[in-house]
Amino acid sequence: MRSGASVHRRWPCASRQPAIGIRGGVAWLLLLIACGSPRPSKRSPEEPARTDSGAPSTTALTWTLEPSVRRPDDVWFARAVDLDLSAPATVDVHLESGSDAIDWSFEVEPGPTTLPLVGLLPDALFEGTLTATDGVTTLEVPLDIATEGLPEDYPLLEPLVHEPSQMSPGWTFMPFDGIAWGRYFAALDRQLRPRWLWIPPNPVTEGRVQDGIVWWIGGGAIQGHTLLGEPVAKYRHWGDGDAGTTLVEGVRSFHHEAYPLVDGFLTLSTTLREVESFPTRDLSSARPATLLSSTVVDLDLDGQVRRQVDLADVLDTSRVSWSSFEQVEREEGEVLDWSHANAVVPTPDGAWLVSLRHQDALVKLDPTGDVHWILGTPEGWRTPWSELLLEPEGEIEWPFHPHAPELLDDGGILLFDNHNYGTTPYSPPVGMPPRQRSRLVIYDIDETRGTVSQRWSLEELTDSEVFAFALGDADALPNGNILGVWGWVQSEQGVAYEDMGRGIRGARIVEVDPSDDTLVLDLRMTSADYDTHRVGWSAYRAQRLESLHPALTQWSEPAP
Repeated sequence: MRSGASVHRRWPCASRQPAIGIRGGVAWLLLLIACGSPRPSKRSPEEPARTDSGAPSTTALTWTLEPSVRRPDDVWFARAVDLDLSAPATVDVHLESGSDAIDWSFEVEPGPTTLPLVGLLPDALFEGTLTATDGVTTLEVPLDIATEGLPEDYPLLEPLVHEPSQMSPGWTFMPFDGIAWGRYFAALDRQLRPRWLWIPPNPVTEGRVQDGIVWWIGGGAIQGHTLLGEPVAKYRHWGDGDAGTTLVEGVRSFHHEAYPLVDGFLTLSTTLREVESFPTRDLSSARPATLLSSTVVDLDLDGQVRRQVDLADVLDTSRVSWSSFEQVEREEGEVLDWSHANAVVPTPDGAWLVSLRHQDALVKLDPTGDVHWILGTPEGWRTPWSELLLEPEGEIEWPFHPHAPELLDDGGILLFDNHNYGTTPYSPPVGMPPRQRSRLVIYDIDETRGTVSQRWSLEELTDSEVFAFALGDADALPNGNILGVWGWVQSEQGVAYEDMGRGIRGARIVEVDPSDDTLVLDLRMTSADYDTHRVGWSAYRAQRLESLHPALTQWSEPAP
């Protein structure tokens, strides 16, 4: 879009606040956003509304409550306009700041209404108008909005490659977390400007937007919030049933995944499993152990568990990776993080794809919960599981400690392969190899023949291969590009971030054209003000959103 072009947005807007809950979540998003102190209309409350001709209106359209502007708590670059009209009307908001012009259009019913203005620029003065009309009477008030600047602890974003015209359109949404600093959800435009920031009430372990609701895991719960930070739902497995919370029985935790379904969620939980024979790290002997096993949970909107599959029931609990020996503190004492599932996504045939970091594998569970196939290195798998391994065709590199599987439209599977170790305890030498790098990869699977081939992979970014010790994401974009996240990066080209003055961890957000491996975005996220060894940032996932407003009937890109 050329500089100064408008972003035109039409929204249906409910007249009254709906009941807060999952089913009301999407509607509630359409009712909110804000800044600053209220600004009254320049027309006094006693002055009658006038038509465009200047004559007093003879219709019923009047302000029951004149528009006022507020900023929602813990949200940057968004405002809410509260108003009340006496009759149905179209409300248009026009704002300008320099060369940036933004227009919203809302269909409003009588009664108290909140109009959300999302996607403003930081540290800017917007001037404009709010106009309400029923086709006969027109009411108009001025709107002036001064937005806040970036938070002091906002990370440093360094674009190593940035080709906006070649990026898939939309907003880049991602949660990122600081060590000694803050935590944020953010939405960046194609110029990498933050157009929305929110501080969630708890540390974030996963988050994504579905139909305008931010679904995320934090504070022991699956939570849903609007882009104004307003809660719409909370599911948790413990607590006193506080307002808006649905207590879920039959699970002991939520972690890593809250995949929204039409009528619920796919999520991950844990169980404790006592085993008599768990191998030692050198595989020379075995001993009893308590394992932290991952479970896949299908949860409906009422908080009822429809299906739950404990992976210790369907996989070999004596099979390990190097990380299967990691100890985790629980109330019951130290347990071994044997499987560490980190993602689950549905497939069209009713199955689930489950990523297992500490099994170096991706497995498909059929609708009954049984293992259908296993994609991963064959080392360490005994019968009957070895019979479920996909046979490689052609040159292939197995994933190690993977994240974020996505089933592509053509049947391929896109994956972020952290590639920790690159070996297993069953294939010495022991320990980290000298060369470590993470990658994006696409596999093609022939379920009839039980085979797998590697279609494509990307190992090298702008300057070098980059290793993400943990976290990661891979998303296919509408224009054919792929969005990837190296979520927890500690070094580049063999030099630690800490020694570079970038904190002890950072992230890389990448967009690539897989047809020729051209990078159109390579964004480094690190600490902007490095003054202690504990400073650093990580980003688990990223998502390209077509719109920050899910009910738009028109959309165009923000002005450059």
